[in-house]
Amino acid sequence: MAKSANINIRIEPEVKQDAENLFGSFGISVTDAINIFLRISIMEGGFSVHCQTTKIQHRNRSCYTRST
Repeated sequence: MAKSANINIRIEPEVKQDAENLFGSFGISVTDAINIFLRISIMEGGFSVHCQTTKIQHRNRSCYTRST
């Protein structure tokens, strides 16, 4: 199927760079990674990652995830 739909998102420049570095190390683009995430989420009928209430530290930023 031809790809013809666009999704525009706003993210912090550091997050974009970190994602490009991470997925690039796997030999895929951020676009490929997002497509994989979306397809798995559709197949599983929800988020394809486990969410929980945990405080994590990344590059001096505090992040909270929510439990499902």
